[in-house]
Amino acid sequence: MTRRIPFVLTLLSGIAATASGQSPIDPLNVRGGNRFTMPNQVAPDLDRPIPGTLQHPHVYDITPESGAWAICVMSYAGPTAGSLAFDLVSELRKEYKLPGYLYNRSEELRKQEKERVEALRRQRQEFFQRQGIPMPERVYEKRMLHIEAQYAVLIADAKFKTIDDARHALNQIRKLKPPPERLRDGIAVAARPDEKSAPVGEAGYVNPFLTAFVAPNPTLPPPKPATSPAESMVNLRRLNSAEEYSLFKCPGNWTLVVKSYQGASMIVSKDSEKSLIEKIGFGGDKQGDLLEASARQARQLAEILRNKQLNFDSYVLHMRNSSIVTVGSFDSEKDSRLQLMMGQLSKLHLEPYESLSPPTPFRVPR
Repeated sequence: MTRRIPFVLTLLSGIAATASGQSPIDPLNVRGGNRFTMPNQVAPDLDRPIPGTLQHPHVYDITPESGAWAICVMSYAGPTAGSLAFDLVSELRKEYKLPGYLYNRSEELRKQEKERVEALRRQRQEFFQRQGIPMPERVYEKRMLHIEAQYAVLIADAKFKTIDDARHALNQIRKLKPPPERLRDGIAVAARPDEKSAPVGEAGYVNPFLTAFVAPNPTLPPPKPATSPAESMVNLRRLNSAEEYSLFKCPGNWTLVVKSYQGASMIVSKDSEKSLIEKIGFGGDKQGDLLEASARQARQLAEILRNKQLNFDSYVLHMRNSSIVTVGSFDSEKDSRLQLMMGQLSKLHLEPYESLSPPTPFRVPR
């Protein structure tokens, strides 16, 4: 039978250990092992250079003056992260004439870990002071976070005042030829041309310009969201202003979501002669915004649902990171027609064209 040692006995044993010249048991970490001891005043492991990092401040470091928004092209981690990031930024500046920058993520992690260790030290110090016990020279400490070199390569410009400015620039960046292979990630894929064929494998290198994405400048405070719901609605209406089947044209208060397309969705032609790597967007000269691809897929499904054979009232709603397809126009969530439509849609199969999601009630934005 396991017995619990009262806290007062733990405290007394610590006092006794102090009197005998031994390190007291730390009440904040009574199960600590002495192989993870460290001086109470400092955390030397957090002050050592991280293998793979450059010397900072660096001339390529991104700063708040670099602009509110940036385009993240590539990230590296490990002992070669700093040198690879430096080489890619140099490539962006010299060969592509683009304002490339470095962001040292490992230094941010080091700062967070230092703050965590310091908070524990203060907590421990306050505890001993409250108990009237002298602070020991060494205490048991849990293993600290292992921090490896981590870098992001960014393209930033003071002209990127809004996310739309950066997204417009991203569309042009995705048309660029890829950098040297040593600066890119490798990838291997396997696929069956048809059910009877054996899997065919192919390897290649990811084109970082095709997988780049827009992100806030990491050296600035996070961007504030829309100041009001009304402003958010204005932005949503603007995003859907050119959509022929816009959900804003739905006369009812409720509709049914039957499909959602995320920004990473893509349309790939089965007749394309391109390699497997190019088909999935990781090589060659494949262009286009993935968000635009998801919008096209949503529009295509809406058209299928509206054809003469099915004759559904279908709608599309585009959002920042996705597009949804809905069916029907209803007065309320409890509308009997809504329940009937849910039953009809759950039995609908559009293969090989599309598979629908379970219909879900959705309030029409106003």
